Amino acid sequence: MDVPPPQDYHPLPDKLFLNVGDGRFEDISVEAGIRTDGMGLGVVAADFNRDGRPDLCVANDVVGNHLYWGSSSFPLREDGERSGIAYNESGSPEGSMGIDAEDVNGDGLPDIWVTNFELEDNSLYLNLGDNHFQHGSARMGLAGIGRALVGFGTGFQDFDNDGWPDLYILNGHVQYHSPRSPFLQPAFLLRNVEGRRFEDITPRAGPWFSVPRAGRGAAVGDLNNDGTLDLIISSLDEPLTILRNRLRTTGSLRLRLIGVGSSRDPIGAVISSPFRDRRIIRFAKSGAGYMSQSDPRIVIPLDSDADSVEVAVNWPSGRHEVFREPAVAGDHVLVEGRGEKFH
Repeated sequence: MDVPPPQDYHPLPDKLFLNVGDGRFEDISVEAGIRTDGMGLGVVAADFNRDGRPDLCVANDVVGNHLYWGSSSFPLREDGERSGIAYNESGSPEGSMGIDAEDVNGDGLPDIWVTNFELEDNSLYLNLGDNHFQHGSARMGLAGIGRALVGFGTGFQDFDNDGWPDLYILNGHVQYHSPRSPFLQPAFLLRNVEGRRFEDITPRAGPWFSVPRAGRGAAVGDLNNDGTLDLIISSLDEPLTILRNRLRTTGSLRLRLIGVGSSRDPIGAVISSPFRDRRIIRFAKSGAGYMSQSDPRIVIPLDSDADSVEVAVNWPSGRHEVFREPAVAGDHVLVEGRGEKFH
């Protein structure tokens, strides 16, 4: 028996819960203006417009995606259509499931990536910096990647420690007997080539990628603390898979941010650090992928000849600080209020 298509059921409304601080959460969905007409499958929280407040982007199935701008008061403004992330380039909604956000082209702004259903292109929305996004899949070499497949878990991570976020995509059908594509489908690994385009490196990513599966969720973290990021993958009808990253690099800093004036987990913080001939920008975010949560530590690659590393943090509270850390691979804890102030 196959699952019914999403057009055959009525969506349940998305919910937003306020942490009241004593172990309880309060449903504030109506007060916050959360729309009830979406079919949400993926969500990511990050500061998309760099105003210091975390925003929310929701990947919806067969209806337009939603984007809520963070605010100091309710209701939140939902701006998916006007911002340009609701639909594909033709102005049509897609079957969106996986989602993530990261600065893929080095302009300091988080871009949005969404995986979609078969016969739909996965969508990269490039952040223009004025609360608007532009379709960038073709420009970044992602047009057609996975078009014949059903995309689920996905995310941007710097797997080779070159300072550029790479991309993984899990695929797998929801119907056992689809006339258009098989139930088991291949995954992809794509390398970010200096912010100009993505290169498909799946054939040399390892034997796991050569076998089609019904891929669903995935999370990323440095599981063995060797300085490179590993993958944890969930597929239907098989055990959890751990893919260990075996690349040899100069290592990385794993930064754990602790908010004081901000939330303890400072979602919306923006982190920057010089690396080679530019500054890397990373974003403290939550959610992403498909029903998954990756390691929240911010990973910054190390230069081989560096003695120390400068890390600048824009906290959600509005505080701006610089931390100077020894260039020693491993975990570093950055506590709000203990760095040097800058403007």
